[in-house]
Amino acid sequence: MSEQETIPTEEQVAAVWREDETMPRLHDKQAALFAALAKSQGAFPPIPRDKTVTVRTKDGRSYTFAYAPLDQIMNQVRGPLRDNGLTLTQILDAEGLVTMLIHESGAYLRGITALPETADVQAFGSAITYLRRYS
Repeated sequence: MSEQETIPTEEQVAAVWREDETMPRLHDKQAALFAALAKSQGAFPPIPRDKTVTVRTKDGRSYTFAYAPLDQIMNQVRGPLRDNGLTLTQILDAEGLVTMLIHESGAYLRGITALPETADVQAFGSAITYLRRYS
C-alpha cells in the first residue's frame, strides 16, 4: 500500500454511509465488517497467474489463458482476513453455492450462486469449483 492510500477507520466507513441518504443506515457491526474488509484488501498480496490452460472450442479453434488456482488464492487471502477478524465460508445447500464473509462481531455478507443442472457428476464438480472462484 502506498503512502497516499489510507485504510478507513470504522468511524469513517460508517460516516460515509450516514452522509449518503440513498444508502441504508449501517449498524456498528456492519461498519466494523466493512472496515475490516477494507483493511484485509489492503493487505492482500499480488497473486500471480502462474498456471495456463488451453481451451479447445467446438469449432476447432483454441485459446490459452493464465490463472491462479483457487487454493493459491485462498492461501494468500486467509491470513489478512483472519488478522482482521474475518472468515470466508462456502457451502452447498438447496439454494446453491452459499458464500459468506463473516466478521467476528457477527455481521456478515452473504451471496448465493445457483448451480447448473447437470446429470454428469464430474461436470457438476467442475461447476462448483468454477463458481467458488467467482462467488
